[in-house]
Amino acid sequence: MRIRTIPWAILRTQYRLGRVPIRMLEEQLVARMGPEAPVRLLFERAIGALDAAVGIVLADGALEDEGVARIERAAELEEAAHLDEIAARRLRQADAELRRRRDEARNAPRQAAQTGRS
Repeated sequence: MRIRTIPWAILRTQYRLGRVPIRMLEEQLVARMGPEAPVRLLFERAIGALDAAVGIVLADGALEDEGVARIERAAELEEAAHLDEIAARRLRQADAELRRRRDEARNAPRQAAQTGRS
């Protein structure tokens, strides 16, 4: 190991030790949240950005890749949550339209009979 790489190795180790409380928070609190919970996604993006930035500064490719993967995973989960919301809204609209048409079909004979009497 070169003398120049020792400070970087020490900084990498210190960063990994500094991440222990964050990892504990993640395991104890964040893991209990749903995978698409907005707070969890915010946490994932923030930690991913931190890992990626530190990985770049410390020339730690694995840490950088880990951070980028975390950011991408959070973005994909956020997109999935958005698509789920759109699908649920469309389902509610379709159900309402189906109920409306069903009611119209049920009431059509009565309306025809009433107009025939008049």
